Amino acid sequence: MVIGLLRSFLFVAFVLVLAPLHLARAQTQAFLENPQPNSFQSGISVISGWVCDAQRIDLELDGIRTQAAYGTARGDTISACGDSNNGFGFLFNWNLLGEGVHTVKAFADNQEFANATVTVTTLGEEFLRGTTKNERLTNFPH
Repeated sequence: MVIGLLRSFLFVAFVLVLAPLHLARAQTQAFLENPQPNSFQSGISVISGWVCDAQRIDLELDGIRTQAAYGTARGDTISACGDSNNGFGFLFNWNLLGEGVHTVKAFADNQEFANATVTVTTLGEEFLRGTTKNERLTNFPH
């Protein structure tokens, strides 16, 4: 009887304590850090994040997929991943999407792990050229 109670106790301890820790770790193995959900984007920036273990990272912007560079050093992922070669990045010109709301999806080995909806604002063309302006700043930097 004591052995049966001990088994039951260990099972309950596993379900309530150890299993949630394992699930929490499994759910924190991949992050899309940039862009942030509901952010505003314009011009050129890096779409980035990290994934503990993958062969390939793809990003999908409005239904079009492209491969991101993966495996860059991220010392801040050692505690979660056990190593540091987990960073991914992709330089992107948001102006190519045009004005409005757009969706970015991130995939590790063809499995979606994150998405973000962003609002893009452009100046009406892919690359702004030939524009200058001078402005006098008074009482700067105060």
